[in-house]
Formats: sequence, structure tokens, C-alpha cells
Amino acid sequence: MWKTVANVSSGLTLLAFITAAAVLVYRRRLLQTERLIRSTPENQRAHLVGRVFDAVNVDTRGLTREQRYQLALKLIHSRSRRFMISALIIVITAFLAAGLAAYAINRQRDIPRDENKNAPIGDPPSAPGDHRVKPDHDITQLPPVGPHATGGGSPATGTEAIYHIRITVLDPEGIPIEDAKVSSSAPGEMKQTAGGWELDIPAASKPSNGKVTLYAKKESSFLYGASDLQLKGDLNPTARVQLKKDASALVRGIIVDDSDKPVTAARVSVVGHAAESTTTKQDGEFVLPAHAAKDQQVQLRVDTAYKSVTKWCFAGDHHNKIRLEKE
Repeated sequence: MWKTVANVSSGLTLLAFITAAAVLVYRRRLLQTERLIRSTPENQRAHLVGRVFDAVNVDTRGLTREQRYQLALKLIHSRSRRFMISALIIVITAFLAAGLAAYAINRQRDIPRDENKNAPIGDPPSAPGDHRVKPDHDITQLPPVGPHATGGGSPATGTEAIYHIRITVLDPEGIPIEDAKVSSSAPGEMKQTAGGWELDIPAASKPSNGKVTLYAKKESSFLYGASDLQLKGDLNPTARVQLKKDASALVRGIIVDDSDKPVTAARVSVVGHAAESTTTKQDGEFVLPAHAAKDQQVQLRVDTAYKSVTKWCFAGDHHNKIRLEKE
């Protein structure tokens, strides 16, 4: 709209100035005619007076020469005055139109435009039949963010703001992987993106202390990791979760003979960790560090006075039973 106003006002301004100039030129000619009539001798001014009356189509029959002279001067003076007033009105109109054009141009420059639709940003055209309510575009509360946004976002100043946490998971060698499972201690929407994950947490759901713990695991390889992130003013923080082998589980079970009777004084160890072996008591039970993750299999070695065997057992909550068969 302001573009149209600017164009129309600019045209009107130019036209008004041209018209005012023409009016002033004509008024100047009238004044020159008046001076010429006054300066011409009385016996030679009849044709000049006659030209004045011809221009206004006035019947002067019956008037004396002096009356014709005075009437001609009055007509010239009257027309000169009218043209002066008209010129002033036109000039004032031109200045008003120029001011309106300048204001419209400034307004047009202040309004950002979309390259494709030539419309203000934030008001995309609706498709036919689209009756959805357009949201208020308050960029102070909802900064532009997206799946590929990086750090340096706007401060979180309201409950309508959303944290977009970019998460990268690394294997034990520090190489990014994309086949892990990622979760969080805070409620939010977790989604996988190119090269990692993104967690969206509304500011209203942010923990009171701002601390969010991110978890990642690759169960097939028994890799686990966690990382703490402090949510502050940046709405687009990044985080890394380093995976490592979980070796915190224990392996437990019982050693029995071929009659299912507990074997006492059997020495049990995890293969490769003989220095951490344990000896069974009268109940035949054993517990020792598995150097593996929960549900991961480890190889145990059992040594007795009459026999030595190895067997794969599960670490964690499993209760393994190792039977020593007689040969």
C-alpha cells in the first residue's frame, strides 16, 4: 500500500509544481501587460486595451476611452490576484504531496519484505481453504530456531521459549556414531537428525536448577555414557556424550558337582583377571567383578583339586550354575 501511495504522491507533486509554474508565468505576463498599458501614451493604448477585453469577452460599447482604460486595469489586477491565489494553493498542495511521498517511502523501507511474495515477513499467504489461525510472530519470545541451529541463540526470556539441544554421541575412540539410543533426565522431544540428535525442551519444563543429564547407549556393543548440561541463556546449546565400555557389573553363581552338591574351596576367576579370583565357601557360591557390562557374557575359570574347567556366564543379576562333571 505504501508503495502505491509513494508513487501516486510523487506524480501529484510533480504535476502540481508544473501547474504552479505555468500559473506564475501567466500572471507575470498579465503584470507586464498592465505596465505596458500604463506606460503607453493615451493616444496609442487603445489597441492594448482592446486585447484585454478580447481575452475576457467583455462588451465595452458605450464606455468612454478613460472608462475602458480603467476597466482594463481592474480586469488585469483581478485576474492577476486570482492567479496568485491559485498558484499558492497549488504550491501548498505540492508540498503536502511531497511530504506524503517521503513518509510513504520511509514506511516502505521500514517494512521487511519476503523475496517471493513481496509481503511482510511473518504473514505468509494462506492456501485456499486454509483456516488455521496464524500465530503472533513475536521474535523477542520465539527466536528463529531449527534442527540445524547452532550455538549463540537468544536468551530464554519466557516460558514460551524452547531449548534446542544439539547432541553428538562418540564411541570410545571419539568417532561420532548414529546408531545409539539417546535419552534425557528432563521431559522433551528427542529426535534424530543428520549427524546426531536434537532434544527440544520447553523453557517451562526446564529443571529448577537448570541441569539436564543426557544418556546414550549402544547395547549391542555394551557401550554406555552420560553427560551433564547446564541450561542457561543460550537456546541452542550443544552437548557431547562419550560412550565407554561398562565394566561395573558383577558375576555371581554357584559351583556344584555332578550330584548338584555345592563344591567347597573351588577357585573361580574371570579369564584374564586371575589376580581377582575368589574361593567358594561351603555353599559353593561365588561373587567377583566381571569387568563387563550387565547381561554381557564373560568367561570364568574354575579350578579344583581334581579338575579345571572354563565356562561362559552372564554378568549382572544372573545366577550362574557351573557343574563339574566327573570324567
